[in-house]
Order: sequence, then structure tokens, then C-alpha cells
Amino acid sequence: MGLKIEDKIVVTCRYVSVLTASILKAKGYAVRIRSGFAPWIRKNEACDHWICEYYNMEEKRWISYDVDEQLHDHKSKKLIFAAQAWLDVRAGKRDLNYFVHGSNIRGVAMLARSVFYDFHALMNDEISYLFFPVYIDKDKEFFDLSPDQLKEIDDLATLCLEPDKNFDEIRYLFKNDKRLRVINTPLINDKEHLEI
Repeated sequence: MGLKIEDKIVVTCRYVSVLTASILKAKGYAVRIRSGFAPWIRKNEACDHWICEYYNMEEKRWISYDVDEQLHDHKSKKLIFAAQAWLDVRAGKRDLNYFVHGSNIRGVAMLARSVFYDFHALMNDEISYLFFPVYIDKDKEFFDLSPDQLKEIDDLATLCLEPDKNFDEIRYLFKNDKRLRVINTPLINDKEHLEI
């Protein structure tokens, strides 16, 4: 027998992952959420997607679990983590238009924001789609970034490729670099951050 309509919720993969991870963490499991792009959802594109990873103590590794797709440690359907997508596009290894967020948001600014989604998720700070670092809140701001600022995103992405190996450095950046941690939201923007 199915649920009544008032007992159902409609959510995206991000919220399903957050809910699942919250339940598992409350039960004492080591779980984290990852943000990236799924090449299996649409033909010839990799769509933004969020999954859970849980730590298997016996195998001493993180195992992916895609709650939306009911994929567990699936070898042929692997998420392209946001950091990998960003670095591949920056290096000319993948076409920028291969990656899409939502119905049709594309471009390097979207990829950069995705790196920050995954970075924050690794720090148990799963930010929403409308939350961006202050200095890339708007596309215009992103396209005004200097080569050194773009390299900072490259460096962050490189760390996020191997989060276990680089965990202390990632955590240090999260705690100490306000430009990476302070987020604009639909309710709090540059002006409010300055006042705070």
C-alpha cells in the first residue's frame, strides 16, 4: 500500500543524499556526501548529481551509494566528482558543454561552484544550489577572477581529488580561508557579510 500524498516529499538528489546521510550519521555510521556529475542520467551529458559515500571498515575504503538511482559501489556508473570535472575542463581534457547543472546551466562558473559544493560537503557543510562563495556569486564576478584566483580553485580541486590523503589541508582551508568558507545565499549577500 502506497503512502498518502501528504506523507510524501519531492526532493532532488542533493536533499535525498543529505537526508540519507543524516539518518546514517545519527546511527553512528561514517558517511559523507559528494557532489559531481553523473554521465548515466542523460545521453551525451554529465548531469549534476549528489551521492553518499560510507566508510567500510573491513575494506578500509569509502563506498559510493547513489540513493536516487539505487546504485551501490557500481563500477560502470561512477560519479565524476566536481573537482575532476573542473580540472579536466581547465586542462582541455573534456568539453565544457559535457557538464550541465539543472535543466541547462553550463559553463566554467557553474563548474567552479560545483567544486565548492563538494568542498563544503567534505566538511559536513552541505550547501544548497543557491549558495556560492562571495567572490564568485555572480557570473560577472567569476569572469573577473585573476589567473592567481583561478589557480586557487585549481589547487582546491586538486586537494578534493584525494580528500582522505589531503583531509588536514582541506579542513585547514575550510576553517581559515574565509573566501572559501563564507557563502552568499539568497538572504545574505556581500553587503550583509560586510556588516556582520
